[in-house]
Amino acid sequence: MREICVPIPFTDDEQVAEVEVKFANRKISVQYRLESFLWDVSDDANFNPEDGIAEDLMKIYKLKKLIADYDQPGN
Repeated sequence: MREICVPIPFTDDEQVAEVEVKFANRKISVQYRLESFLWDVSDDANFNPEDGIAEDLMKIYKLKKLIADYDQPGN
């Protein structure tokens, strides 16, 4: 899949960007929602500031969990 990267300036977490792309005679419309994500993992019990790999893995786990729980009923 080919991608086009267009920077969209967001100033508010609740903003929605509506993007319309035209390929020849075909238009495609999509919406994107900006979500904030705190990367700080220093409050985690397993955090060791000297172990960069563990910190990166904790951030990946935190983001993976956020995505898995995203827009689930009750959230």
